[in-house]
Amino acid sequence: MSTAKSFDIVVYGADKRGLEEVRAKFNLPEKVGIFAVGSHDKEGLLQLASQTKVILDTAGPFAVVGLGIVEACVAGGCHYCDITGEPTYVRHVIDNFHAEAQRKQLKIVNCCGFDCIPADLGTHMMVETMKERHITPKSVVFLADESKGSASVGTLTSILMLFEKNSIGELLRMLSPFYLNPRDERTSTVLSPKLPWLSFFRKLDSYHLGYDRHVKRWTAPYIMQAIDTRIVNRSNAISGWSYGESFVYYERMIAKNFFIAALVTFALAIVDVLLLLPPARMILKMLLPRLDRGPNQDLLDNGYFGMKLVGLGTDQQTGKDTKIFGSIFAEHGDPGYRQTAKMVTEAALCLAKNPTHSPQVYGVLTPSVAFGKTLRDRLFERGIEFRVEEEAN
Repeated sequence: MSTAKSFDIVVYGADKRGLEEVRAKFNLPEKVGIFAVGSHDKEGLLQLASQTKVILDTAGPFAVVGLGIVEACVAGGCHYCDITGEPTYVRHVIDNFHAEAQRKQLKIVNCCGFDCIPADLGTHMMVETMKERHITPKSVVFLADESKGSASVGTLTSILMLFEKNSIGELLRMLSPFYLNPRDERTSTVLSPKLPWLSFFRKLDSYHLGYDRHVKRWTAPYIMQAIDTRIVNRSNAISGWSYGESFVYYERMIAKNFFIAALVTFALAIVDVLLLLPPARMILKMLLPRLDRGPNQDLLDNGYFGMKLVGLGTDQQTGKDTKIFGSIFAEHGDPGYRQTAKMVTEAALCLAKNPTHSPQVYGVLTPSVAFGKTLRDRLFERGIEFRVEEEAN
């Protein structure tokens, strides 16, 4: 077997025959090598990482198969990015590898897919724009507006395992919007800004039926808030509270009318209760399609997503409250598959090709802190458009 160093790109996985079939099916060039290694093969993973500049990991559930790969990357001196959306997994990565990755000047970047690139880079864009316009940021509202796509089987499996493998205590800790923030070095408690009770309450995930006065639409809870909110708050914390200690971020999903918003709110509440019950999880697991079943070709080719953002702040000259509007839009690809592939690939290329163009910070990072505007610009060129609008639309 050739070493990973012999190639520009290496496809790795446990099944060598399967890797060869993928290379043949997609007619990949000779410079794409194959490296057969299992997710629990410490020696093999270290060999791969020590010969590689960047490892891009897309195989979940990450809590089961991901930690060994991150460990190998840090030990072998290799950058890393993935598409996880599992909060507890990211917490484990931070606790176990942040200090060493920082010392070795490595970037370990979780959540580089649809979880959480739109939310994290979108918020970074809005805060950056407000500062450029001499507006002190107060909050960003992220509104999922429209999409055509499907939840991947891997994502659904990860959600089930999140409830299955973690204690009630850990699930309760995960309810904090600051769950992924750095820990206090003396007490090991997660750092959070000291806020009045009402301000802290506004930072919590929202599970209620609502009406957004900024876009004048009915809204329901958005399922991605469980990871997006924590990543955005970590971005703020590890960048020295650059958004402000009292900054508030929250997400909602726009519904076509009141009745759909109410239905979605009720349905999500029922699902949350079912996920806490082992018999219900067992039934849900039996209903899942096989892991090798993806979306149909129509969704892959014609899927899309659109998001709206509202940035609220105080004009530094007049002292008046003001707001700006933003949007994120991408078409010609299912958000959880083709668009996610674009996002994580461009993140990996930032690590491999543009290290000096990105912020010179290291450790276990979020996408916006690791890549800043560099990744946003690359994604725009690939058809994932981040824009600041002058008026709400």
